[in-house]
Amino acid sequence: MPQRRVLIASVLKPVDDPRMYEKMALSLSQTNKYEINIIGFTAKNLPQVQGIKFHTLGQFTRLSLQRILAPWRALRHAYRLKPSLLIVCSHELLLAGLCLKILTGCSLVYDVQENYWRNILYGQGFPLLLRPFVAAWVRGKELLSRLWVDRYTLAEALYQQEMPFLPHYSLILPNKYVAPTQSASSRY
Repeated sequence: MPQRRVLIASVLKPVDDPRMYEKMALSLSQTNKYEINIIGFTAKNLPQVQGIKFHTLGQFTRLSLQRILAPWRALRHAYRLKPSLLIVCSHELLLAGLCLKILTGCSLVYDVQENYWRNILYGQGFPLLLRPFVAAWVRGKELLSRLWVDRYTLAEALYQQEMPFLPHYSLILPNKYVAPTQSASSRY
């Protein structure tokens, strides 16, 4: 029986991000039912795990042309891979995910790792005058994405209250994983 191809993608995280790699990719790879691919920005030491392939987007800064183009570069990788399941782990890939879904018919999961709207509006990541516009753009994409996202996973149960537009059947997948090969004290 051929393995289903799964693609886990983020613009904001490295390819070996603990949530994408340890929590999702390693868990799925242990079933031997999936070929796992991860897209993210470059990491220093990529692990070598059978059944998991890494695709890097390179390095870029928060406010750069490379970051603006990163979702479309990720879409190009994704289109070549033609996954049956695409898990997007950042709001920046929602529109690219829609394009891939239209082109390939893949299922689309949005893994909500942060309340991006709140973080952008109240954080220091963007210039003060840009924050409301960037936050509104992100929230608009998240609201509209309900039309094409098949499933949502949430890193925190609180996101269901903070983002009431998310479906009530969203899967809570908390960030509390510790790899079995490492003790909690050695990781922190």
